[in-house]
Amino acid sequence: MARWILMAALVSGAAVAQVAPMTAADAAAHARGDSSAPVATAPSSGALPSPARVQGAQDQCPASDADCARKLREPAPSAPAQSTEWTKQGPSESAAAGLFGSELVGLGSPALNAPGGMAGAAAVPSRPIELSSYFILNGQWVQQDPNYLYVGRNNGFSLADARIEVTGRPSENLWLFLSMDGAVANRSASDPSQGTRVVALKDAYGVYSPGYHLRIQAGQFKAPQDVEHLLEETEIKFPSRSLVTDGLHSPAGYETNSLSLDRQIGIAIGTDVITLPFGSIAAQVAVTNGNGANTLFNGTSIPGVVGRLAIGLFGFVSLGGDAYFMPQATGTQPDLFRDNWVGAGGDIRIEWSGLHVMALMQWRNTQHLTSGAPDEVSFGYSAEAAYRLPGFAHFLEPAVRYASLNPSDKIPTGQIQSLDAALNLYAPGLGSGRLSIAYVHRMEDTSRTLQNDGLDLSMQVRF
Repeated sequence: MARWILMAALVSGAAVAQVAPMTAADAAAHARGDSSAPVATAPSSGALPSPARVQGAQDQCPASDADCARKLREPAPSAPAQSTEWTKQGPSESAAAGLFGSELVGLGSPALNAPGGMAGAAAVPSRPIELSSYFILNGQWVQQDPNYLYVGRNNGFSLADARIEVTGRPSENLWLFLSMDGAVANRSASDPSQGTRVVALKDAYGVYSPGYHLRIQAGQFKAPQDVEHLLEETEIKFPSRSLVTDGLHSPAGYETNSLSLDRQIGIAIGTDVITLPFGSIAAQVAVTNGNGANTLFNGTSIPGVVGRLAIGLFGFVSLGGDAYFMPQATGTQPDLFRDNWVGAGGDIRIEWSGLHVMALMQWRNTQHLTSGAPDEVSFGYSAEAAYRLPGFAHFLEPAVRYASLNPSDKIPTGQIQSLDAALNLYAPGLGSGRLSIAYVHRMEDTSRTLQNDGLDLSMQVRF
């Protein structure tokens, strides 16, 4: 409803702005009953006569020759109207076709198919306003472990994402990006299998492009680190991301944190895509608080630093590397514990003729400053492949993935692994509409094995 109200307001304003003024000569001609004089209507081409043409009509024609004045006042021929990408049907469709099209409003998101995953390096939005949205419904059925009550006892559906994204470009070298989600998980602190879905801010940042391939990004945005997290949810080939990026949570297994830095608040300096003889390159370095998204203040007085470099080769291969230093604080004063994260990672992606291959690794060293405990090392990696079948079976895409995550070298039994076999079914006529079904075989150390294999699914649509 809000979209139609906005459309009606904008269309009304556009219609008022495009009404051609009636000159004094026209009014006199109409008063005399001259039907050949023009009336005050919006030009069908959408172009307005310029003040110079109106003044020229008054200066070059005799006052008695209304036909001459009319022809000189007519707008100059314009280029054929471009086709619109706004395809929603509605009562104002004909009036809004030029408005919600190639000139003012369209569909798109700088976060989608971003170079090396970095939205700050994406191309300048082609329209002053771009809208995007996606919806994902998940389902999960996990075996019930007889001993661990948090596993397999909450099978069913869950709303994974209800995202709205808006991009505004007030000038040619500045654009703003805002995204909200109505299905953010808010887990109970006492029972991770309980909680609610809440509306929360995801992204809120601006990108300034002063030229010379320079980009400045500021606000709340994804840290330029783990490529799998940098991808949009609708770009991954499975119902969920791997253990390295998402970790593992109830009701699927033991609570295990990921190695992703998620979103951060800060400022970043980087580049757009720079073309090179062998391909392309993009980079970004960000200075952030280090304590995640939607936080009131920084958790410490020391900023974090994270950087990423992505290289494109041959038009279908992408190599990426990242490194970071992130100060951390847990607890509350006076019982505040300080740690430092130092980490690095690398990744490779291949997208070629229906084939998708991606491999990544993340390494982290945690320094315990307050407790003085020995440093902990965390390590994770994943490898996946998918192939979208050609011809009449183009709607089918089988995929397979293996992932391993060791959250701490000080916990010898902490490693978890997963093997996913998935099938993606793309809905004809729905563009990004997709049903994903995956069988997940989860593995733990032999000393604490769970019965937690399961079936995951996701249904998504995006515009």
